[in-house]
Amino acid sequence: MGTTKNNFCDKKAGNPSNKCCRCDPKPTSIDPTELCKKGCQYYQKRYDDYKARHTCPGCAKHRNPPDYYLGYGKKYCEKFTHETYPKLSKEGQQWLNKARCNLQTSMEEGLQEHPELEKNAKAFRKFAFDSHPKAYLDAGLADLGVGDLVNIGLTPDLSEWMSSETWKQAWEVIKGIGDHKKKELERIFDGSSKFGGGSFGGGGASGSW
Repeated sequence: MGTTKNNFCDKKAGNPSNKCCRCDPKPTSIDPTELCKKGCQYYQKRYDDYKARHTCPGCAKHRNPPDYYLGYGKKYCEKFTHETYPKLSKEGQQWLNKARCNLQTSMEEGLQEHPELEKNAKAFRKFAFDSHPKAYLDAGLADLGVGDLVNIGLTPDLSEWMSSETWKQAWEVIKGIGDHKKKELERIFDGSSKFGGGSFGGGGASGSW
């Protein structure tokens, strides 16, 4: 059995296929700069790269990629891009394009610095969620009108609002958009079935916005 770093190739005589496999913990570098402008391919590429790097029996324990890649990252990137984008103002659409790139760039930088995150789905999800507020605010979320903020807030599935992770990032975002807009959003959503009523659910991680 010959080895080159984490790549393993069967060199046994009589094996014409010379089959190789990989157990490589280091994510292949992917530049999201152009990908994020076009859409959401980044998350699929990250998923596919992980699968390609974990094909040996010896790394079967870590064969499954983080569920965030397709179950959250790609899912909501596509939902925001195809469903929410047409509902936004011109400024809101510009924000979405910037936020999408911020999210993908932040994830890539974090992965290259801490590749071990991929082996722990829970830790990876926390890492990803913790990057959301800064990505949104740096893209100019606080400058958007209330109408855009409402459409953005209504994009996640209701089930996401059952998670403390969602409430935590929502709270961090709301702290950054100012008291006036915060009160206006509370007025609009108070009693909304989308959030269970009462200041965006009246519970969750923060108790209110």
